[in-house]
Amino acid sequence: MLTERQKYELACLAVLAVVTAVALVAGGHFDFTISTRPVAFIDGSCGPRLWSNGFECQREGEWEVSQTGWALKPGQSGEVLAKVALTPESGLTRLLAGGRADRHARLSLSASGVAAPGVLVEVSLSADGRSFTPLDQRLPLDGSKVPLAALTDGQDWVWIKLKIAGEGAARGTPSIVFSRIRVIATKTPLSFHNLAIPALLVLTPLLAYCVRIEAESKWAVPYALGVLCGLALLVVAITWTWTFSDDPIRWWELTTDGAERDGYLFVPYLVLLALLGLRSWSGQLTGKRVVPWVGFALAGIFAWGLSRRIVAFAHVVDQVLESDVVGYREIARGAASPYDTHFREPLWIWINTGWLTVVGWDAPQVRILSLIMSLIMVGAAYKVFRDYTGRPLIGGLVAVLLFMNPYLIRLSVRGFREEAYTAALLALVYFVLVPTPKMSPRSQAIGLALAGAAVQLLRFNSYVFLVPLLLVWAWKKANGRWGYVAVPVLFILAVSAPHIVHNYQAYGDPLYSVNMLVSWFRNYEFSVAKGLPCEGCPSGEEYFVTSYAGPPVTPFQYLFGMHSLGELAVTTLKGYWKIYLAPTDWFAVQTGTRSLAGYALYLLGLGLILASRYREMIALIMLVANFLPFLSTYNLEYRVAVYTAPFATFILVYGMVWAFDRILQWGHRSVRSRLSPQGAPRPWAVERVAGARW
Repeated sequence: MLTERQKYELACLAVLAVVTAVALVAGGHFDFTISTRPVAFIDGSCGPRLWSNGFECQREGEWEVSQTGWALKPGQSGEVLAKVALTPESGLTRLLAGGRADRHARLSLSASGVAAPGVLVEVSLSADGRSFTPLDQRLPLDGSKVPLAALTDGQDWVWIKLKIAGEGAARGTPSIVFSRIRVIATKTPLSFHNLAIPALLVLTPLLAYCVRIEAESKWAVPYALGVLCGLALLVVAITWTWTFSDDPIRWWELTTDGAERDGYLFVPYLVLLALLGLRSWSGQLTGKRVVPWVGFALAGIFAWGLSRRIVAFAHVVDQVLESDVVGYREIARGAASPYDTHFREPLWIWINTGWLTVVGWDAPQVRILSLIMSLIMVGAAYKVFRDYTGRPLIGGLVAVLLFMNPYLIRLSVRGFREEAYTAALLALVYFVLVPTPKMSPRSQAIGLALAGAAVQLLRFNSYVFLVPLLLVWAWKKANGRWGYVAVPVLFILAVSAPHIVHNYQAYGDPLYSVNMLVSWFRNYEFSVAKGLPCEGCPSGEEYFVTSYAGPPVTPFQYLFGMHSLGELAVTTLKGYWKIYLAPTDWFAVQTGTRSLAGYALYLLGLGLILASRYREMIALIMLVANFLPFLSTYNLEYRVAVYTAPFATFILVYGMVWAFDRILQWGHRSVRSRLSPQGAPRPWAVERVAGARW
């Protein structure tokens, strides 16, 4: 515990750090600017035509399709045509960067100005798509930019033709491969204060002070002041570099990605946390002395995760909401009664109504709501897995990986209900599976009732796993006292019944919220994916008018009435393989990684959990996923599987922690054998490490 003098010194450091952070924020050192949006995108892995974001693109000429893009041999030529929408304030910019088709460079937007000798691009513009006017110059593939606003003033649309000719390239040289081409419409720059990252400027010196005190070293205050000064100078230096760099490609990075510098401040923070963590793991830091370390870790993780989401928010703040999100908002705006939510489940409508009534009904406010829910979801995941395993380290690592998950970062600012549903599911799992010895059965029943009702009213098909989980709770925690079980059951039925009545009165189907979505899956599978007729299925033309055409069908009728048992089994196994067992895009959504090391640690964790007392977590994933693996074989968006991501991430973290445990134990044995050949015990012996709990 800190002495009174140490507390006073820590408070003075905190005040000084806050003043420094405020001064740097006021000076614009934590601002980042975004001024461009990609409005058309052509990817070499696509076919000859691609519709992307409503903009038509196509190619003509001597192109050859390769695995890495569209290829032109020396002496050949090709054209790329894009139809691009313009806004009144937009200029238009064309950027190409490229290289040879070898393993070191290929033509890509992300290439840093790599030249492709002998390859020139002719840019032509048209207001009608028929008559094109070429620019006066032919452009090399060097990452340069060409403003085209003067040629397109007053136009709502512009056709851009890029003619690529490689006649200057020597025969026998590798082909030119175009993997990406983008047309960028520049807009008025958007400048944002990233107010989450300055928190690290405050937390890091305080953490440095604590590290020094825990090591029982002197000069803790000068050490912390040195860290603060170093971080402040680092921030100023980075800002100067970003602002005054003469790199010709820097314009692209600045305007597209913004001047983000949270990683630079997070690395020193992680180093200091690692120093405290090693002391805790070795047994030198135990009991109540661990509490401040956990608090510092959570505060830094939260600041960094919020920063990533602020950046994601800035990138989409001026973009229109997706149609489903707009639908939720309009239902919330026009609802005459709490259960007047059309065919949508009511809880997300209620949350939207309460939030938007206070802050306003514009798109940014909708996005902020899902961002807040994303933070709540990660906090809930930390709580669940910390208490479930008794190790704050595991809960903290799960939170870190969820904060780092690129897909979850992008999803957090789209305005969907996925984060709220995942948080409610985690609350439900907490009451069912996590030991809660200090909580009475009555309190558990009340908590379970609230969590179960939230899950059910966010997705009405949740009863598929809600009923089994209630039975598990009765068996594990209620000790067969069914009176307690009646509390959550009756409460969930009471809040669900009005929605069932509304469905019946409005659509003639009590479970219309579920069955109409099953109709979509049926229509897509047979009318689009298979192209086969089926009872109730619309024709292809009818499907593209409304994808929900045809009579509703229940999940049981769809799964078992329209598929054989063999087809169900094979397709479901393929779905499990794709989502949870193979390094696919679906797996990356679940764990945040597709790296070979991450995949190996995940498989290690899966095997270890199957052999441990936590094997019930595998059964939980299979239960809550229910028929998601079967449906994932069709054209589903990845977000439908996000609610199982915390549990898959736990598997990865379990493998990581086990591997790190073994590495530390090996290191301790090695050092101990050198320092004490007779095997004399040390304070940080392996036995203490194996029993340590963070």
